[in-house]
Amino acid sequence: MDGLFLRVAMALMLALGWAGWGAPAHAVQPLLTKACVLGAQTAIPLARARQADGWNCAAGTDDLTHRHLWMRIDGGRIEARERLVLRSDALHFGGLLTVVELPDGSVRQRYHDAEALARQWTVGTRFAVPLIEAGEQPRRIWLRVDEPLDRNAAALAEVVPGDADSGQRFVGMVLFALFAGMMLVVAVYSLALSVALRSKLALWHGAMSAMFLVYTVSSSSLAFMFLPDLSLWARSATSYLALAFSIALVAPFFRALLEDGMLPRWAIPILYAASAIVALAGLGFVALAHQLPFVARPVYHAAYLPVLAAFVMVCVIAWRRGSRIMRVVTLAWSVPALVAVDRILRGMNIYLLPHEWDFAFYAAMAWQSVIMAIGITLRIGLLRLERDLARAKERSLGELAQTDGLTGLPNRRAFDERDWRGGDFLAIVDADHFKQINDRHGHQAGDRVLAAIGAELRHSVAVDRGCLAAFRMGGEEFGLLVAPLSE
Repeated sequence: MDGLFLRVAMALMLALGWAGWGAPAHAVQPLLTKACVLGAQTAIPLARARQADGWNCAAGTDDLTHRHLWMRIDGGRIEARERLVLRSDALHFGGLLTVVELPDGSVRQRYHDAEALARQWTVGTRFAVPLIEAGEQPRRIWLRVDEPLDRNAAALAEVVPGDADSGQRFVGMVLFALFAGMMLVVAVYSLALSVALRSKLALWHGAMSAMFLVYTVSSSSLAFMFLPDLSLWARSATSYLALAFSIALVAPFFRALLEDGMLPRWAIPILYAASAIVALAGLGFVALAHQLPFVARPVYHAAYLPVLAAFVMVCVIAWRRGSRIMRVVTLAWSVPALVAVDRILRGMNIYLLPHEWDFAFYAAMAWQSVIMAIGITLRIGLLRLERDLARAKERSLGELAQTDGLTGLPNRRAFDERDWRGGDFLAIVDADHFKQINDRHGHQAGDRVLAAIGAELRHSVAVDRGCLAAFRMGGEEFGLLVAPLSE
């Protein structure tokens, strides 16, 4: 099973790498580098936007934080040898207006509200709407983004060939389905392990994997395949909440995972507090994103910094204290931690990268889940072995405490603790003149006599000579449980 997990993980990482970096390149044309932008607090019509002052033809991402944003692109900068689609981030916004001016003076105008954009989903957290037909040479293109929650709706807008997007969507969805199936196997395996072995460690890992499975299905747009009427906001809210709750479970998971004494007492509250911040950030994003556009998303991602710092702190402390399981943790989590830094910084709008970089995060989390599932199995096996050894030692000590060391018979303590029943026949016997043996021949000779008596009584019990049990009561006195005479 462990070998299968590793082989699947490696195959998945290679496949994701191929999809993100090795697939045939397409002519991506980021619009922000070619566009002039005009921000407004109301959805002004095109005629008014044409005449408006304030167009910025050297806009950066910081100039995109407006409730309504016009983008103007000269058609000569877009080659239309094939059908082109407009693709961008689909976190959530009120709608998208596309206006294409053709050389003959005609205008093609389409408005896509949030519900229509949800039906135009493509791989990842993106949508793709038709923009230019094959053979068209537009004179000018106008776009209006209404009520976005984040600047990425405009910053990541790009024009790509429709066939290239369809191919990427197919390959991407197959890979995401593979990843989701893998996460499902890990989650079911861990949860079943927690039930079978009553393991809190497996329970926390199963819950983490289940939450990340929900995150994967929602953030990759696989959710639309099962719930075609799902809205952009419901998809986004589910994605952000599931990831927050998955990371929030790091605290109880690592407390159950690490060996006793690997963390100082002061480190545990810090880890729990950092995890709680992430969970609250997820709830806060869902509750306040519409009231705090352009702010809620960066704050949400910044909330991951404390838990990342606390996680690194816990790993360093446990490693220095000699934790054996920390080797597995380092193997599983080092790459996801590095990739998480990139995701956090991009989420805080520190910089932008193409969507393809998100594949690294999914691949890293796939690796983490599989390695930790193997590590948890080994850890539970070690815990069970330690428990069995402790129980065996306890039984051995218990038997030793109730056994006479000289004769090998149960002692007076065993006699007193026996569950006697009515009808038991008990005989008390002793060795006659035993004191004289000790006085004349010494105590060593007396001990040999007692050992011989004990051996004979044990033999009588073993061969069932009517003696059911024998005890050394003390000194030369013995107690015998004898079978009743048959009538």
